[in-house]
Amino acid sequence: MITFNEEGKYEVDFTGDGETNVWGTCEVKKESLIFNDEKGMASEFPGKYEWSLTEDKLTFTLINDPSDGRSSLLPGVWIKKSGKEE
Repeated sequence: MITFNEEGKYEVDFTGDGETNVWGTCEVKKESLIFNDEKGMASEFPGKYEWSLTEDKLTFTLINDPSDGRSSLLPGVWIKKSGKEE
């Protein structure tokens, strides 16, 4: 599950256990999003993804990300549930 707030911050639970694994900030551009991890299972390098939002589906497509963990778990479709992206 991934949660974004209005201040450009995000939290990610990659394992589905209800615990946040990564916290960070993101820079949103018209067609791309840059993730900058700050805490947790964080990468020291930013990752850049193309994004699109269609109804309740948020899709990330890898542009460039040196983090093996983030680049293997983040791309794909995330579905909005209860006010959060999952």
